[in-house]
Amino acid sequence: MRVQKTILHKIQKTEWGGRIVSNERYRAIVPVGWAAGLNLAYALYHGALGLAHHSIWFLASCVYYILLSAMRGAAVLGLRKGGVEKQRTLMWLTGVLFCVLSVVLIGIVYISLLEDVAMAYDEILMITIAAYTFAKISWVIVNAVKARKRRAPLSAITQTIRMMEAAVSVLTLQRSMLVSFSDGTGVDAYTMNLMTGAGVCLFALVLGVWMMRSSKRKGDDWDGKIEACKGE
Repeated sequence: MRVQKTILHKIQKTEWGGRIVSNERYRAIVPVGWAAGLNLAYALYHGALGLAHHSIWFLASCVYYILLSAMRGAAVLGLRKGGVEKQRTLMWLTGVLFCVLSVVLIGIVYISLLEDVAMAYDEILMITIAAYTFAKISWVIVNAVKARKRRAPLSAITQTIRMMEAAVSVLTLQRSMLVSFSDGTGVDAYTMNLMTGAGVCLFALVLGVWMMRSSKRKGDDWDGKIEACKGE
């Protein structure tokens, strides 16, 4: 406990540390900003592989991570300087990016089915990955319920991004499990991957349309929640 208090005290003494500890708004920026940077790093990694191996699949994955990074970057911008109209604009822009993302995912799913792109793992590692994925989904659901109570637009942006990542994780998990526990080929495997892939692409489109419509919504306590988020 003493060590924790000492570390916390030292953090509070710095300008940014004091803001993060005492201000809920700045505490929200840190994980979102970190995730945006991580998405950008993944984008650069996949882009480099795509150029090196002349792989359309890696390049499509690069675009996917760039879009995730851009959406999270918009959320950080809104958290730092989010007025009412700016938050509405950012939410609408994120919705547009989700619609673009659905098209990118269609390309990724198509290429994955065409070239049988999937990573095989041994049984123990595959079970570990599956457990992590389901834990991630549970965490996203719990946070989505909490965010629904707040009904703040920036919270909606971050939660929809997490839901989209969870959906893509399910698709990746399914493909890996099929090639890890069987040969991953055949009509049944192809049909499962096609249906799940189509569902994920449709999910991205639905989220995008929902966010664009929600950004224009007025009435109830929506505007009040925007103001409350601004003042945190």
